[in-house]
Amino acid sequence: MEILSTGEKIKRARIYKGLTLKELCEDKISVSKMSCIENNKIKAEPWILEFTSKKLDINYDYLSKDVRDHLLENLENIKNNNNSINYEKELQYNLEYADEYRYDDISMSLMHLLFKYYLVKEDLKMLEDVQCKYYDVYQKVYNEENHKIYYIDMANYLFISKEYLQAANYYNNVKNLIMNGHNSSDNYNDLANIIYEEASCYVMMKEYEKAYSIIMKSIEYIQWVKEDLLKAEIYHMMAYLCLRMNDDRFSKYEEKAFKYYKEENIQKAKAMNEYASIMLELGLKDEGMEYINKGLKACPQEEKKEYIEYLLMVCDTLFKNSILEKADEICSVALDISIKIDDIHLIEKSYYTKSLICMKKESDYSAEMYMNLALDSLVKFAPKKDIYNRYLEMGKMYFKFDNVREALKYFNLAIKIEKFI
Repeated sequence: MEILSTGEKIKRARIYKGLTLKELCEDKISVSKMSCIENNKIKAEPWILEFTSKKLDINYDYLSKDVRDHLLENLENIKNNNNSINYEKELQYNLEYADEYRYDDISMSLMHLLFKYYLVKEDLKMLEDVQCKYYDVYQKVYNEENHKIYYIDMANYLFISKEYLQAANYYNNVKNLIMNGHNSSDNYNDLANIIYEEASCYVMMKEYEKAYSIIMKSIEYIQWVKEDLLKAEIYHMMAYLCLRMNDDRFSKYEEKAFKYYKEENIQKAKAMNEYASIMLELGLKDEGMEYINKGLKACPQEEKKEYIEYLLMVCDTLFKNSILEKADEICSVALDISIKIDDIHLIEKSYYTKSLICMKKESDYSAEMYMNLALDSLVKFAPKKDIYNRYLEMGKMYFKFDNVREALKYFNLAIKIEKFI
């Protein structure tokens, strides 16, 4: 993926062959002109490239490709190989050249891909680091399409940063931009997606009435949605909000959502857990538990990490509604599988969830044991801020247990680590 200008290729090949500029040029080209070509001050005409390629034994097509050509070629290769282990490095490498040669349109495309990469990883530190640079590039190549791309990226960044109101404003800006643009199936597909994302922000803020009024506007665009999973998610949100708003169309949209989810699909299982959560919250315990059990049956178990995370999500739903025996039973399954696959993050999360359940059951000895086991795992991978928060939590736990000595121990540990955060 090395990027060289035409002039750099000529100079490198000439030196390799041991030729002076005069020997290369003969009487065909002026030495001063070739010097300017080698130093990227002027572009070489096709006849010069043809003469030079024969003289230096370089492929003409390769020689005629300049930095911009290489960058565009690399950009396509990167897009087609987004699972490459060097994906981030390749983006950064090409971005340096695009910036150096002021190909701002290519820089915009590369920045968008790099930003999306960090979004998927939820790497807030790197997103913050590149945010200013991304804005500068976007300003240089402002047009309607780049405006849409940049605002969606910023909205997604704000969403994972839990700045939901700001994210909703960015999504709303894009929504209005699309609605005021030309009509096309692609635009309607994008519009349905943006409406879904905007409504999601208000769901996260628990402004369900606002979310309900937004998501219902997607009905007129959903027929143009290309991906079944997105259709399923939109219908699921409609069903979810109908249930919350006591709208009798819940069953109608639930059926449509399940039509577009695959038979055994983690998203389908998560949807059932969300329905169960609302039902339990509304005091519909039998209906809620029915959906909990349906979700457990629907969740595929092949991807162990996803399965464990789902089980812990169900535990959280049950825990919040004080259905502790079932939560404890499911958490034990999650813990056993976590230990079998030796995933320290999930082991820690399972132990921690176990501790919370035991605490609520007033089983202090078990709660203490599981909390300490969770801490043993946490200190092996977590940043200092997370460890600090856990020390505080453990101090409060021991204080609740009337164990002042241990409470002081963990509060002191929190004080010691706080200065390094």
